[in-house]
Amino acid sequence: MKSLILPDKGFLTVGKDGFIKLSDPDTLEVKKSFRISDMPCSDLAQLTKEVFVVSGWDSCLHIFNLNYGSTVSSIPAHDDAISCLKIIPSKVQFGLTRTSLQLRPGTAQ
Repeated sequence: MKSLILPDKGFLTVGKDGFIKLSDPDTLEVKKSFRISDMPCSDLAQLTKEVFVVSGWDSCLHIFNLNYGSTVSSIPAHDDAISCLKIIPSKVQFGLTRTSLQLRPGTAQ
């Protein structure tokens, strides 16, 4: 499971169930839950205040808008599972889970 703290909202997590979940930091109760993929999700990163990118075992980058509670776009980005993400100003880099590591730059919009 990967998590990301949002100062005014709580924290977001993604995990093997394929959901992105918004939880209360005090009670740890899940406030909202949204299916991202039928396969496990491996990482998430914040693009803007309300927009996040989620990677997973389905080889896609999923652009998720928390304000709307939906996936805006799913981009086939690799030929294998994407295990990690790193946001660099105006770029997204991601890695492969297997024995080799590939970094593929892309433009975050």
